[in-house]
Amino acid sequence: MFNFYRSIICTTCAPAEPITCGGLVQASTGQIGSSNANSSYSCSTVDATGSEYVIEYVATEAGSHFAALSGLTSNLDLYIIDASISGCDTANCFAYGDQAVFFNAAVGDTIQFVVDGQFGVSGDFNLSLFCPSQL
Repeated sequence: MFNFYRSIICTTCAPAEPITCGGLVQASTGQIGSSNANSSYSCSTVDATGSEYVIEYVATEAGSHFAALSGLTSNLDLYIIDASISGCDTANCFAYGDQAVFFNAAVGDTIQFVVDGQFGVSGDFNLSLFCPSQL
């Protein structure tokens, strides 16, 4: 069977959509806007050969933030990249979580949440972001 969504996956890592404090993104690593550009990240030794979906946050609060995945339909992981340095560069990954991660950000930092699959998988997920004022 022809899978339309898998046939139009991008080959470069680029933000697919934004998120703000208290936000929720419901997506799939196999939908339009996903890519298959990254297979590893500097902040983890976990396999990341599946498709990824990138969500971007420009910090409006300073301090400790919390990001969490839920509603997973396959083995997906969460990588946090400081995109203020050079965009979606896996060398700038500074935090990793199997399903959730705390991270620090300063006002104005551009943070990318990369949801990536292990061992070639893709799947559905929800990403929630909580800022310091919500913790």
